[in-house]
Amino acid sequence: MSLDWNFMQGGYLRTTPGGQRVVRDDLMAKHAQAFGDAFASRDRQLQVSSAQLRAFYGDVKALETKIDQGDDDAFERFYYLIKMLKSKASYVQGKRSGGRVSEAFRDYIHKCVDAIETEEDFRAFLKFFESTVGFYYGAGGERIS
Repeated sequence: MSLDWNFMQGGYLRTTPGGQRVVRDDLMAKHAQAFGDAFASRDRQLQVSSAQLRAFYGDVKALETKIDQGDDDAFERFYYLIKMLKSKASYVQGKRSGGRVSEAFRDYIHKCVDAIETEEDFRAFLKFFESTVGFYYGAGGERIS
């Protein structure tokens, strides 16, 4: 299975001909499906356990809640927690006990987090990650043992 590791080149957003900033549609379809399928595969170099995927997705949703419930500068105040997702992914991948996170998933999280510079990027990441999770379960990811 071939993954495009340059998927974040250009960031989360594109500019329409009318000048509006919108989330890149290729992220939500092409790339989210490729990564969701890969993480659900039997290839140990790529796969992620459903428990670990849920845990990471839960962390991201908790950050969203903190930002949503905060004041106007909540994104800036919690930005460091977004960046800490990289260390969490590295820790779980390096530990390799209590769940499975492949190097591919660690690299996916690192590339996604590195591309987050604004709250708009973070919101796009949330949707991209949600789409990846959906494709993961659609590919039978919950059956990984």
